[in-house]
Amino acid sequence: MAGCSGGELIRALRNIGIEAYGFDISPDLDEIIADDVRPYIKKGSILNIPFSSSDNFDAFIAVDVFEHIPMGQIKRMVEEIAGINAKYMIAVINHFDFQFAGHITMKPLPWWQKKFSDYYKIDKNIDFFKKNIPPLYSLDNNPEHKFTFWKKLK
Repeated sequence: MAGCSGGELIRALRNIGIEAYGFDISPDLDEIIADDVRPYIKKGSILNIPFSSSDNFDAFIAVDVFEHIPMGQIKRMVEEIAGINAKYMIAVINHFDFQFAGHITMKPLPWWQKKFSDYYKIDKNIDFFKKNIPPLYSLDNNPEHKFTFWKKLK
């Protein structure tokens, strides 16, 4: 998981039997990671992911991460994610929160789809909202702010 912070989601996933790992670029990462998830979290950037395809991940998760990457580095980010070679990508991409200083690449979902089009395609057959499952994460209850599920093309 990209941008895993202190590892709350890593812990939750591991507690239900999912072998989850994460990374975060936070300068205070060592202070905020809980001891029980410390072995599963690495310090690193989405521009230089500290995992590889040999880790055999089924899914790559990024919640509120992509919009923090400068426009000139999006291609590199996409290539780094593709290099993990996960079968699926799960992402929440914030499109509208211009007030947060760290949100610098605010683009609509079709723009992101084009950026990932060589590697991933949105799988519309998976949607939390179609099954009345309550959202796990919400950005101001805007229906445009939701999990997107992507399937690897190659």
